[in-house]
Amino acid sequence: MSKKPKETTSAPFLVGKRLYLRAPEPEDAALFQRAISDPFTRQWLLNRFPISFKQEIEFIERMNPPGQPPTQTIFSIVIKKNHQLIGNMGLFRINWLDRKAETAALIISDKYRSKGYGVEAKELLLEYAFNTLGLHRIESCAMADNIRSLAYLRKSGYVEEGVQREAIFKNGRWTDLICFSILKEEWRRRHH
Repeated sequence: MSKKPKETTSAPFLVGKRLYLRAPEPEDAALFQRAISDPFTRQWLLNRFPISFKQEIEFIERMNPPGQPPTQTIFSIVIKKNHQLIGNMGLFRINWLDRKAETAALIISDKYRSKGYGVEAKELLLEYAFNTLGLHRIESCAMADNIRSLAYLRKSGYVEEGVQREAIFKNGRWTDLICFSILKEEWRRRHH
């Protein structure tokens, strides 16, 4: 018998067809910390240092500070049907003057990857970034050998802008970082 996912106090903030994004709860930290520690997942992360449960809770608390314009915000990705937490996604390095930000995402298990959840969550995040926050440009980068992330960014409408050559040292060798962006007008054209 499968264990029923724990109900949280955070209400859905952005709601899609199969998913919703909500503020992360301290209880989410254990799942995120385990996912980040997983060797398969970790190989694609830019931060490859161990993170403790306490550090993950502190990270979540720093993400959404009350009472000030944030420079970053993070959401937990949850399946609507069963309230199963499957990952997180956020806006980072929000630059309010230039109206731009970077995105990053993590789907915690292979069981939830390649099912369109990341693309659906990204659509919710982009709609929020462009229509609610009034941002103009969203950027994201992925390692050249991370085929899934590259495909996911392209499917989400991002345009490849360039390559940071040998930017990441991974598994004893240098790897390029492929950089993408999507502009508000490009996103709007895809939806109208």
